[in-house]
Amino acid sequence: MAPNYETNSSMEKEWVLTYEGWTYRIPERMRPGLIRYRDKGVIPGDFLQAIICNNLVRAAGRADGENLGNLPAYANWLYNHLPLVAYGSEESMERWNEEGGSEGILKERKENAHLFEVPKPETP
Repeated sequence: MAPNYETNSSMEKEWVLTYEGWTYRIPERMRPGLIRYRDKGVIPGDFLQAIICNNLVRAAGRADGENLGNLPAYANWLYNHLPLVAYGSEESMERWNEEGGSEGILKERKENAHLFEVPKPETP
């Protein structure tokens, strides 16, 4: 079954950060790129790449007005919805891409589970 990249109101809190009276929100149009990156390791466009690589200067230069005003929401989302190995540098982003995101990692673990099985002792 294909993953659902749409969002609904019950999942809205994942995309919103409220801090000291300010509300920051990742725009709906940006969410599918983040979800594909998290789940499949698909590298998104220039702005989201800059966010993922922790490059504030590049992110600010690539952002439109709506995204520029919501940068704290992106930092919050990365911190709370991606493992640390998936962001922070270009190398981390490329490695996450090569591994196929969280789905690729889970698939590899399932395929290699037999390597970690402890043999049952033979009964006499």
